[in-house]
Amino acid sequence: MFNRIQFLEDRGVPYLTSGTDISKDWLGIKCPFCDDPLNHCGISPNGMAFTCWKCKESGSIIKLITEVDSIPWYQAKEVFAKYSDRVIEPYIKIEPTGRTQVIWPPYTVRTLLPAQRIWLESKGFDIDTYKKYQLRCTDIIGKWKFRIVIPIIMSHRIVSYTTRVINDAMSPRYKTCPNEDTVLPIKNTLYNIDSAI
Repeated sequence: MFNRIQFLEDRGVPYLTSGTDISKDWLGIKCPFCDDPLNHCGISPNGMAFTCWKCKESGSIIKLITEVDSIPWYQAKEVFAKYSDRVIEPYIKIEPTGRTQVIWPPYTVRTLLPAQRIWLESKGFDIDTYKKYQLRCTDIIGKWKFRIVIPIIMSHRIVSYTTRVINDAMSPRYKTCPNEDTVLPIKNTLYNIDSAI
């Protein structure tokens, strides 16, 4: 576990442990990657990852250390070792859970449906984003209707998913893969980790 509080305090970096836009057990700091004046950059509870809710920058804690300390990657690993009781592995090993494939919601298709295309474009995304992240869509019927399905990929393998409804009047806004339908429970995952390490 990375001692994120000691790391920040040693550098005089202000942080918040609670408040608007700060999830339970996360630390909020001003993002060193953008000019947002608020504490939208979150450091995960175990201190191993970060994400900025404003500029969308995210990755391993090593990446954050390089930016905060203005040092190269190899020196950031040494800083990490000083504040940590473990080593970052280059690849995450997924323990077998009995299921070899994710079970997708009913009526899930890989084709970008018209309603989902309009919603994605309204949020500033395009077809390339859809393809890059292997997104899927659900049709207009069933309890998963009108959703974009976002696969969670770890070690180049789809292990779970979350979904986002495209109609803001519907709830819940986000629904995740039930544990019995997943290769790895979503609480044991970190979105886009393959790109971050």
